[in-house]
Amino acid sequence: MSIEKYKNQYTKYLNFIDRYRKAVNASTGSEVDSNANVEHKNVTTCTGEMYKKEAIGTNRLLMINKITELYGQELAEEYIRQLDSHEIYRHDETNPMLPYCVSITMYPFLFSGTTNIGGNSEAPKHLDSFCGSFINLVYAVASQFAGAVATPEFLMYMDYFIRKDFGDDYYNHDTEKKGIAEIIIAKQRNGPIGTVELVWLPDYTKFANLERS
Repeated sequence: MSIEKYKNQYTKYLNFIDRYRKAVNASTGSEVDSNANVEHKNVTTCTGEMYKKEAIGTNRLLMINKITELYGQELAEEYIRQLDSHEIYRHDETNPMLPYCVSITMYPFLFSGTTNIGGNSEAPKHLDSFCGSFINLVYAVASQFAGAVATPEFLMYMDYFIRKDFGDDYYNHDTEKKGIAEIIIAKQRNGPIGTVELVWLPDYTKFANLERS
């Protein structure tokens, strides 16, 4: 390929890098996705923005082909017209191959670590291995998706390993009221306010009224 062909094909990317570098923030530096969930510019955000036009074009062509296959070209043309005129909005078109966000259960992770998804982390046995393996799990899953990874069970499982390593009252070793929680009722529409003590029953994972002698 001659120098002129390189210039003709890739100068637009060099120009984009220069504009992005001079932009006030990541939002103003973006040409197609000013609603990106980033606050600061860096080489990673620049790289992600650089090829978004091509990614969006590829994604839309995939949709055009599928709509044409199922419903005909007329509807495909109407779909693109409405996108271009902003009558409709398709969430995150910037990656034609990856799904967007995902929420996963961590239950299999407790027994096999990341080995069943191609990783090397074994089942966690204590807090250190849990935290390290969890990071590997999130990285492994995030690499297969374009958006965020939700792990709703994380705090519950982390609490288990903290208790395993440091005891049930790890959050307040010095208290004289072991297993007692204070519920502060600061505002109530039709009733008293104040502090209520409840006892934690770990065998049943529930709070109960504190019996007084």
